[in-house]
Amino acid sequence: MDSKDQSRQESHSYLKFRIGDTHLAIPSKKVWMILHGETIQGVTGAPHSMKGKIPFYTGATPILDPQQKLPVDASHCDDSEGCVLMMEFRKGNSERRDHFFGLPVDQVIGIDEISAKDISPAKHSLSGSDRDNPVGTAEVNHETIHIVDPEKLITSKDMKLFWEACQ
Repeated sequence: MDSKDQSRQESHSYLKFRIGDTHLAIPSKKVWMILHGETIQGVTGAPHSMKGKIPFYTGATPILDPQQKLPVDASHCDDSEGCVLMMEFRKGNSERRDHFFGLPVDQVIGIDEISAKDISPAKHSLSGSDRDNPVGTAEVNHETIHIVDPEKLITSKDMKLFWEACQ
């Protein structure tokens, strides 16, 4: 195998997006759907990591607060102008596709191939644990992009507390 073939095998497709002034990317195969024009409703008693809920085909679906999970300043963002990236909630070996969660973003930029060798762990973790850090970084076309691991954005405990608050 030549080096060009090996490099192609190490690259993966990422959906690039923006929250505030921060550019991020998430593995495109992890995004189930992109919703536009959704109104996020607050949920009293939900974990602080959640901004609220939207109706989705499985019922009330949690929407994360990006400022709680990612290195972004979304305080000046207008939710009505953005969209929501819908992702599956899977923990462990579950093959069920009946739980989803959303991440509100300001703008979807496009798809880009990013090589695994270009991704490095972020320098600082919001959670205090590098193992649980949902973000890495990559240099793509002379731009630093935060790479998001959706499986580390939401915990089983937060999902359980969300469902309890929706009762």
